[in-house]
Amino acid sequence: MHFLRSFKVALTALAANKLRSVLAVLGIVIGVMAVIMMVAMGKGAQARVHENFQKMGVNLVFVYPESTSRGSSSSRSSMAETLTVEDSEALAEIPNILNVAPEVRRTYQVKYLNKNANIQVVGTLPSAVACRNFTVERGEFFEKSAVLGRLRVCVMGARAAFKLFGSIDPVGRQIQIDRKNFQVLGVLADKGGDTWGSLDENIYVPVTTALYRLFNRRYLSQIMLQIDRTENIDGAVEAIEAEMKRLHRVTARDEPDYAVRNYNEYVQASQEAAGALTVLLVIVACVSLLVGGIGIMNIMLVSVTERTREIGIRKAIGARRIDILKQFLIESMAISLLGGSIGIALGVVAAQVVPLLPLWSKLSRGGDWEAVITPEPILISFVFSCAVGIFFGLYPAVKAAKMNPVEALRYE
Repeated sequence: MHFLRSFKVALTALAANKLRSVLAVLGIVIGVMAVIMMVAMGKGAQARVHENFQKMGVNLVFVYPESTSRGSSSSRSSMAETLTVEDSEALAEIPNILNVAPEVRRTYQVKYLNKNANIQVVGTLPSAVACRNFTVERGEFFEKSAVLGRLRVCVMGARAAFKLFGSIDPVGRQIQIDRKNFQVLGVLADKGGDTWGSLDENIYVPVTTALYRLFNRRYLSQIMLQIDRTENIDGAVEAIEAEMKRLHRVTARDEPDYAVRNYNEYVQASQEAAGALTVLLVIVACVSLLVGGIGIMNIMLVSVTERTREIGIRKAIGARRIDILKQFLIESMAISLLGGSIGIALGVVAAQVVPLLPLWSKLSRGGDWEAVITPEPILISFVFSCAVGIFFGLYPAVKAAKMNPVEALRYE
Protein backbone atom coordinates (compact mmCIF):
# COMPACT_ATOMS: atom_id res chain seq x y z
CA MET A 1 0.00 0.00 0.00
CA HIS A 2 1.32 3.39 -0.94
CA PHE A 3 2.58 5.44 2.02
CA LEU A 4 0.37 8.47 1.36
CA ARG A 5 -2.69 6.28 1.02
CA SER A 6 -1.77 4.46 4.25
CA PHE A 7 -1.30 7.80 5.97
CA LYS A 8 -4.72 8.97 4.79
CA VAL A 9 -6.31 5.76 6.08
CA ALA A 10 -4.49 6.27 9.38
CA LEU A 11 -5.89 9.78 9.76
CA THR A 12 -9.38 8.48 8.97
CA ALA A 13 -9.03 5.80 11.66
CA LEU A 14 -7.83 8.37 14.18
CA ALA A 15 -10.67 10.73 13.30
CA ALA A 16 -13.18 7.97 14.06
CA ASN A 17 -12.21 8.23 17.75
CA LYS A 18 -11.47 11.93 18.14
CA LEU A 19 -11.34 12.20 21.94
CA ARG A 20 -9.11 9.16 22.33
CA SER A 21 -6.78 10.37 19.57
CA VAL A 22 -6.62 13.87 21.05
CA LEU A 23 -5.61 12.47 24.44
CA ALA A 24 -2.88 10.36 22.83
CA VAL A 25 -1.58 13.36 20.87
CA LEU A 26 -1.72 15.51 24.00
CA GLY A 27 0.76 13.24 25.80
CA ILE A 28 3.33 13.74 23.03
CA VAL A 29 2.58 17.47 22.84
CA ILE A 30 3.30 17.94 26.55
CA GLY A 31 6.48 15.88 26.37
CA VAL A 32 7.95 17.68 23.35
CA MET A 33 6.92 21.10 24.63
CA ALA A 34 8.53 20.34 28.00
CA VAL A 35 11.81 19.24 26.39
CA ILE A 36 12.08 22.39 24.25
CA MET A 37 11.14 24.69 27.13
CA MET A 38 13.55 23.06 29.58
CA VAL A 39 16.48 23.19 27.16
CA ALA A 40 15.69 26.80 26.23
CA MET A 41 15.40 27.84 29.89
CA GLY A 42 18.59 25.97 30.77
CA LYS A 43 20.54 27.65 28.00
CA GLY A 44 19.06 30.95 29.12
CA ALA A 45 20.33 30.28 32.64
CA GLN A 46 23.82 29.55 31.34
CA ALA A 47 23.76 32.69 29.23
CA ARG A 48 22.68 34.75 32.23
CA VAL A 49 25.44 33.30 34.40
CA HIS A 50 28.00 34.14 31.71
CA GLU A 51 26.58 37.65 31.29
CA ASN A 52 26.62 38.33 35.03
CA PHE A 53 30.22 37.21 35.36
CA GLN A 54 31.14 39.38 32.40
CA LYS A 55 29.66 42.33 34.29
CA MET A 56 31.98 41.57 37.19
CA GLY A 57 35.01 41.69 34.91
CA VAL A 58 36.91 39.40 32.56
CA ASN A 59 40.12 37.41 33.02
CA LEU A 60 40.26 38.19 36.72
CA VAL A 61 42.36 36.55 39.42
CA PHE A 62 41.81 37.33 43.10
CA VAL A 63 44.17 37.09 46.04
CA TYR A 64 42.28 36.72 49.33
CA PRO A 65 43.43 36.57 52.92
CA GLU A 66 43.18 32.96 54.06
CA SER A 67 41.91 31.67 57.41
CA THR A 68 44.65 30.72 59.87
CA SER A 69 44.48 28.44 62.89
CA ARG A 70 45.15 29.47 66.46
CA GLY A 71 46.24 27.06 69.16
CA SER A 72 47.56 23.53 68.96
CA SER A 73 44.08 22.06 68.52
CA SER A 74 43.33 24.33 65.55
CA SER A 75 39.83 24.70 66.98
CA ARG A 76 39.77 28.45 66.44
CA SER A 77 40.46 30.23 63.19
CA SER A 78 40.34 33.79 61.90
CA MET A 79 40.92 35.59 58.64
CA ALA A 80 44.55 36.55 58.28
CA GLU A 81 45.19 40.25 57.74
CA THR A 82 48.38 40.26 55.74
CA LEU A 83 47.60 41.64 52.28
CA THR A 84 49.04 45.10 51.81
CA VAL A 85 49.25 47.77 49.14
CA GLU A 86 52.91 46.82 48.76
CA ASP A 87 51.83 43.29 47.81
CA SER A 88 49.62 44.66 45.05
CA GLU A 89 52.44 46.87 43.76
CA ALA A 90 54.79 43.88 43.60
CA LEU A 91 52.21 41.73 41.82
CA ALA A 92 51.72 44.47 39.22
CA GLU A 93 55.25 43.77 37.94
CA ILE A 94 54.42 40.19 36.93
CA PRO A 95 54.25 39.63 33.14
CA ASN A 96 50.78 39.36 31.57
CA ILE A 97 49.18 41.36 34.43
CA LEU A 98 47.15 44.06 32.72
CA ASN A 99 45.68 45.85 35.76
CA VAL A 100 45.87 45.51 39.54
CA ALA A 101 43.22 46.90 41.88
CA PRO A 102 43.58 46.37 45.63
CA GLU A 103 40.32 46.57 47.57
CA VAL A 104 39.40 47.23 51.16
CA ARG A 105 35.76 47.48 52.21
CA ARG A 106 33.56 48.26 55.17
CA THR A 107 29.92 49.25 55.63
CA TYR A 108 29.19 52.73 57.02
CA GLN A 109 26.19 54.94 57.54
CA VAL A 110 26.35 57.48 54.73
CA LYS A 111 24.39 60.73 54.94
CA TYR A 112 23.27 63.45 52.58
CA LEU A 113 21.24 66.22 54.24
CA ASN A 114 18.37 64.42 55.98
CA LYS A 115 18.81 61.13 54.11
CA ASN A 116 21.02 58.30 55.30
CA ALA A 117 21.66 54.67 54.36
CA ASN A 118 24.01 51.85 55.28
CA ILE A 119 26.28 51.51 52.24
CA GLN A 120 29.45 49.52 51.65
CA VAL A 121 32.48 51.76 51.08
CA VAL A 122 35.21 50.25 48.90
CA GLY A 123 38.73 51.62 48.81
CA THR A 124 40.41 50.92 45.48
CA LEU A 125 42.45 52.38 42.61
CA PRO A 126 41.43 53.96 39.29
CA SER A 127 42.38 50.62 37.65
CA ALA A 128 39.18 49.15 39.13
CA VAL A 129 37.30 50.78 36.24
CA ALA A 130 39.05 48.49 33.74
CA CYS A 131 39.00 45.42 35.99
CA ARG A 132 35.30 45.67 36.80
CA ASN A 133 34.15 46.92 33.39
CA PHE A 134 32.75 50.05 35.02
CA THR A 135 31.28 52.85 32.94
CA VAL A 136 31.18 56.34 34.43
CA GLU A 137 27.76 57.72 33.57
CA ARG A 138 28.16 61.18 35.12
CA GLY A 139 31.23 63.07 36.26
CA GLU A 140 34.52 61.18 36.42
CA PHE A 141 36.37 58.52 38.39
CA PHE A 142 39.07 59.68 40.79
CA GLU A 143 42.62 59.74 39.45
CA LYS A 144 45.97 58.56 40.80
CA SER A 145 46.63 62.01 42.30
CA ALA A 146 43.66 61.47 44.63
CA VAL A 147 45.23 58.20 45.78
CA LEU A 148 48.61 59.82 46.40
CA GLY A 149 47.04 62.77 48.22
CA ARG A 150 44.59 60.62 50.22
CA LEU A 151 41.80 62.95 49.15
CA ARG A 152 38.26 62.67 50.50
CA VAL A 153 36.58 62.10 47.17
CA CYS A 154 34.30 59.30 46.02
CA VAL A 155 32.44 57.77 43.10
CA MET A 156 28.99 56.33 43.71
CA GLY A 157 27.37 53.23 42.30
CA ALA A 158 24.07 53.90 40.52
CA ARG A 159 21.88 52.43 43.25
CA ALA A 160 23.86 54.00 46.07
CA ALA A 161 23.39 57.39 44.38
CA PHE A 162 19.66 56.79 43.99
CA LYS A 163 19.28 55.86 47.66
CA LEU A 164 20.74 59.17 48.82
CA PHE A 165 19.95 61.58 46.00
CA GLY A 166 16.98 60.20 44.12
CA SER A 167 16.65 62.20 40.90
CA ILE A 168 19.18 64.86 42.02
CA ASP A 169 22.58 64.86 40.29
CA PRO A 170 25.13 63.97 43.02
CA VAL A 171 28.22 65.16 41.12
CA GLY A 172 29.96 67.97 43.00
CA ARG A 173 27.91 67.55 46.18
CA GLN A 174 29.14 66.58 49.65
CA ILE A 175 28.18 63.42 51.52
CA GLN A 176 29.21 62.24 54.98
CA ILE A 177 30.87 58.86 55.49
CA ASP A 178 31.42 58.11 59.16
CA ARG A 179 30.83 61.84 59.83
CA LYS A 180 33.60 62.81 57.41
CA ASN A 181 32.84 64.93 54.35
CA PHE A 182 33.50 63.43 50.91
CA GLN A 183 32.99 65.12 47.57
CA VAL A 184 31.17 63.10 44.90
CA LEU A 185 33.19 63.09 41.67
CA GLY A 186 31.01 60.81 39.59
CA VAL A 187 28.29 58.19 39.32
CA LEU A 188 28.75 54.78 37.69
CA ALA A 189 26.32 53.35 35.16
CA ASP A 190 23.93 50.74 36.52
CA LYS A 191 25.12 47.22 35.71
CA GLY A 192 21.60 45.91 36.23
CA GLY A 193 20.30 42.66 37.71
CA ASP A 194 20.23 41.55 41.32
CA THR A 195 22.93 38.90 41.35
CA TRP A 196 25.76 41.40 41.20
CA GLY A 197 23.76 44.38 42.39
CA SER A 198 26.21 45.04 45.22
CA LEU A 199 28.60 46.63 42.73
CA ASP A 200 25.95 49.25 42.01
CA GLU A 201 25.28 49.76 45.71
CA ASN A 202 28.88 50.58 46.66
CA ILE A 203 30.69 53.87 47.12
CA TYR A 204 34.26 53.88 45.82
CA VAL A 205 37.03 55.95 47.41
CA PRO A 206 40.83 56.04 46.97
CA VAL A 207 42.39 53.04 48.71
CA THR A 208 44.81 55.20 50.70
CA THR A 209 41.96 57.39 51.92
CA ALA A 210 40.04 54.31 53.00
CA LEU A 211 42.99 52.74 54.81
CA TYR A 212 44.48 55.75 56.59
CA ARG A 213 41.72 58.36 56.87
CA LEU A 214 38.56 56.28 57.13
CA PHE A 215 39.10 52.65 58.17
CA ASN A 216 42.25 53.23 60.23
CA ARG A 217 43.87 49.99 59.08
CA ARG A 218 46.64 48.93 56.72
CA TYR A 219 45.47 45.55 55.44
CA LEU A 220 43.48 44.88 52.29
CA SER A 221 40.32 42.82 51.86
CA GLN A 222 41.55 41.43 48.53
CA ILE A 223 43.76 42.12 45.53
CA MET A 224 42.13 41.95 42.12
CA LEU A 225 44.32 41.31 39.07
CA GLN A 226 43.27 41.41 35.43
CA ILE A 227 45.19 39.16 33.04
CA ASP A 228 45.77 40.37 29.49
CA ARG A 229 44.56 37.19 27.74
CA THR A 230 42.52 34.17 28.77
CA GLU A 231 45.18 31.67 27.68
CA ASN A 232 47.72 33.35 29.97
CA ILE A 233 45.64 32.96 33.14
CA ASP A 234 47.12 29.64 34.30
CA GLY A 235 50.69 30.85 33.87
CA ALA A 236 49.86 34.13 35.60
CA VAL A 237 48.30 32.30 38.56
CA GLU A 238 51.49 30.26 39.01
CA ALA A 239 53.58 33.43 38.88
CA ILE A 240 51.27 35.17 41.38
CA GLU A 241 51.51 32.25 43.82
CA ALA A 242 55.29 32.18 43.50
CA GLU A 243 55.53 35.94 44.11
CA MET A 244 53.19 35.76 47.12
CA LYS A 245 55.29 32.96 48.62
CA ARG A 246 58.35 35.16 48.26
CA LEU A 247 56.66 38.28 49.68
CA HIS A 248 55.16 36.44 52.65
CA ARG A 249 58.17 34.14 53.14
CA VAL A 250 56.09 31.00 52.90
CA THR A 251 58.12 27.78 53.02
CA ALA A 252 57.08 24.24 52.15
CA ARG A 253 56.18 23.60 55.79
CA ASP A 254 54.09 26.74 56.23
CA GLU A 255 50.40 27.18 55.61
CA PRO A 256 49.87 30.18 53.30
CA ASP A 257 48.00 33.12 54.81
CA TYR A 258 46.49 33.92 51.44
CA ALA A 259 44.55 32.18 48.67
CA VAL A 260 44.74 32.73 44.92
CA ARG A 261 41.51 32.16 43.03
CA ASN A 262 41.03 32.05 39.27
CA TYR A 263 37.77 33.82 38.51
CA ASN A 264 37.24 31.75 35.37
CA GLU A 265 36.94 28.69 37.62
CA TYR A 266 33.88 30.27 39.23
CA VAL A 267 32.43 30.99 35.79
CA GLN A 268 33.00 27.41 34.64
CA ALA A 269 31.64 25.92 37.87
CA SER A 270 28.49 28.05 37.68
CA GLN A 271 27.90 27.16 34.04
CA GLU A 272 28.45 23.47 34.79
CA ALA A 273 25.90 23.69 37.61
CA ALA A 274 23.41 25.36 35.28
CA GLY A 275 24.15 22.70 32.66
CA ALA A 276 23.59 19.89 35.17
CA LEU A 277 20.26 21.43 36.13
CA THR A 278 19.33 21.61 32.45
CA VAL A 279 20.13 17.92 31.99
CA LEU A 280 18.01 17.04 35.02
CA LEU A 281 15.07 19.05 33.70
CA VAL A 282 15.41 17.49 30.25
CA ILE A 283 15.38 14.01 31.79
CA VAL A 284 12.15 14.88 33.61
CA ALA A 285 10.71 16.20 30.34
CA CYS A 286 11.75 13.01 28.50
CA VAL A 287 9.96 10.95 31.13
CA SER A 288 6.76 12.80 30.28
CA LEU A 289 7.44 12.06 26.61
CA LEU A 290 7.82 8.37 27.41
CA VAL A 291 4.54 8.49 29.35
CA GLY A 292 2.98 9.90 26.19
CA GLY A 293 4.45 6.97 24.28
CA ILE A 294 2.84 4.53 26.68
CA GLY A 295 -0.43 6.33 26.00
CA ILE A 296 0.08 5.72 22.27
CA MET A 297 0.64 2.00 22.89
CA ASN A 298 -2.52 1.82 24.96
CA ILE A 299 -4.54 3.58 22.25
CA MET A 300 -3.15 1.33 19.53
CA LEU A 301 -3.85 -1.86 21.48
CA VAL A 302 -7.44 -0.78 21.96
CA SER A 303 -7.63 0.10 18.26
CA VAL A 304 -6.31 -3.32 17.25
CA THR A 305 -8.95 -5.01 19.43
CA GLU A 306 -11.77 -2.87 18.05
CA ARG A 307 -10.71 -3.44 14.43
CA THR A 308 -10.20 -7.19 14.63
CA ARG A 309 -12.88 -7.93 12.02
CA GLU A 310 -11.43 -5.23 9.74
CA ILE A 311 -8.02 -6.90 9.98
CA GLY A 312 -9.60 -10.29 9.17
CA ILE A 313 -11.36 -8.89 6.10
CA ARG A 314 -8.19 -7.24 4.82
CA LYS A 315 -6.24 -10.45 5.19
CA ALA A 316 -9.04 -12.43 3.55
CA ILE A 317 -8.89 -10.25 0.43
CA GLY A 318 -5.11 -10.52 0.14
CA ALA A 319 -3.48 -8.09 2.60
CA ARG A 320 -0.08 -9.33 3.74
CA ARG A 321 1.34 -9.19 7.23
CA ILE A 322 3.66 -6.37 6.20
CA ASP A 323 0.67 -4.36 4.97
CA ILE A 324 -1.13 -4.69 8.32
CA LEU A 325 2.08 -3.98 10.23
CA LYS A 326 2.77 -0.90 8.13
CA GLN A 327 -0.77 0.39 8.50
CA PHE A 328 -0.77 0.35 12.30
CA LEU A 329 2.80 1.68 12.51
CA ILE A 330 1.79 4.60 10.29
CA GLU A 331 -1.17 5.30 12.58
CA SER A 332 1.16 5.31 15.59
CA MET A 333 3.63 7.58 13.79
CA ALA A 334 0.81 9.89 12.72
CA ILE A 335 -0.07 10.43 16.37
CA SER A 336 3.55 11.08 17.34
CA LEU A 337 4.25 13.32 14.32
CA LEU A 338 1.14 15.40 14.94
CA GLY A 339 1.93 15.65 18.65
CA GLY A 340 5.58 16.46 17.94
CA SER A 341 4.72 19.24 15.48
CA ILE A 342 2.19 20.85 17.82
CA GLY A 343 4.57 20.39 20.79
CA ILE A 344 7.42 22.11 18.94
CA ALA A 345 5.23 25.07 18.02
CA LEU A 346 3.85 25.44 21.55
CA GLY A 347 7.30 24.91 23.10
CA VAL A 348 8.87 27.70 21.03
CA VAL A 349 5.97 30.06 21.79
CA ALA A 350 5.95 29.19 25.50
CA ALA A 351 9.72 29.68 25.78
CA GLN A 352 9.29 33.22 24.45
CA VAL A 353 6.17 34.08 26.42
CA VAL A 354 7.06 32.66 29.86
CA PRO A 355 9.94 35.15 30.51
CA LEU A 356 7.42 37.99 29.99
CA LEU A 357 5.14 36.79 32.79
CA PRO A 358 5.27 38.55 36.21
CA LEU A 359 5.67 35.17 37.94
CA TRP A 360 8.81 34.45 35.93
CA SER A 361 10.21 37.85 36.88
CA LYS A 362 9.74 36.94 40.55
CA LEU A 363 11.31 33.50 40.14
CA SER A 364 14.32 34.96 38.34
CA ARG A 365 14.59 37.77 40.94
CA GLY A 366 13.82 40.50 38.45
CA GLY A 367 16.74 39.66 36.17
CA ASP A 368 16.61 39.69 32.38
CA TRP A 369 16.71 35.91 32.17
CA GLU A 370 15.38 34.93 28.78
CA ALA A 371 15.09 31.54 27.13
CA VAL A 372 17.60 30.76 24.40
CA ILE A 373 16.04 28.73 21.56
CA THR A 374 18.42 26.75 19.34
CA PRO A 375 17.66 24.35 16.44
CA GLU A 376 19.24 21.30 18.12
CA PRO A 377 16.57 20.61 20.80
CA ILE A 378 13.81 21.16 18.22
CA LEU A 379 15.34 18.62 15.83
CA ILE A 380 16.09 16.15 18.63
CA SER A 381 12.56 16.47 20.04
CA PHE A 382 11.02 15.85 16.64
CA VAL A 383 13.19 12.78 15.97
CA PHE A 384 12.60 11.48 19.48
CA SER A 385 8.84 11.86 19.16
CA CYS A 386 8.95 9.87 15.89
CA ALA A 387 11.06 7.20 17.59
CA VAL A 388 8.56 7.03 20.45
CA GLY A 389 5.73 6.51 17.93
CA ILE A 390 7.58 3.68 16.22
CA PHE A 391 8.76 2.01 19.43
CA PHE A 392 5.47 2.09 21.28
CA GLY A 393 3.43 1.37 18.15
CA LEU A 394 5.50 -1.64 17.12
CA TYR A 395 3.98 -4.16 19.55
CA PRO A 396 0.34 -3.37 18.68
CA ALA A 397 1.26 -3.42 14.97
CA VAL A 398 2.97 -6.82 15.27
CA LYS A 399 0.01 -8.15 17.24
CA ALA A 400 -2.35 -7.04 14.47
CA ALA A 401 -0.09 -8.46 11.74
CA LYS A 402 0.08 -11.89 13.38
CA MET A 403 -3.67 -12.17 13.81
CA ASN A 404 -5.28 -15.29 12.27
CA PRO A 405 -7.77 -14.13 9.57
CA VAL A 406 -10.28 -16.89 10.33
CA GLU A 407 -10.37 -16.11 14.04
CA ALA A 408 -10.44 -12.40 13.26
CA LEU A 409 -13.53 -12.82 11.06
CA ARG A 410 -15.31 -14.75 13.87
CA TYR A 411 -14.56 -11.92 16.36
CA GLU A 412 -17.64 -10.10 17.62
